[in-house]
Amino acid sequence: MVTTLSVKYERSNNSFIFLESLCLYFAVEFRRSVLPHLSHTPRLMGITFGIEKGELIPVTMLGLQEYVGRAINVACRLQTALKDKGSSPAYNALVSDSVYREYFAQTEPHRVSKATRNLRNINNGAEFVCRRFWLLRPYRSTEDDPS
Repeated sequence: MVTTLSVKYERSNNSFIFLESLCLYFAVEFRRSVLPHLSHTPRLMGITFGIEKGELIPVTMLGLQEYVGRAINVACRLQTALKDKGSSPAYNALVSDSVYREYFAQTEPHRVSKATRNLRNINNGAEFVCRRFWLLRPYRSTEDDPS
């Protein structure tokens, strides 16, 4: 039992650290490689994630391997739903409750809150239970700062 919990905690913690590291990498590289070439600085920048787990079906379209399945639809809807409820979506993730319980619940939850969203064409319009992760503080332009 201890080994199982230890492995789950390590996997959970590693998954969270991976997402935070990916956000940090994006933030640094965007500022270093992209921002200097823009004619104006966007007011808010960052990446977002929608995360779900499930079976995917491989299909070939136009000679290319593609995947379809409910998990992709839910993950995309979760990512889009980050813009709901008014706060900044930058460097945030919405994770299905089942994925949270399996992969993240064993971590010491910091910057995680329970959330519900109505996802288009998912769950027959009923609220979908998920968790919101704040992975990194968003970079805000100081050009619009009145102070």
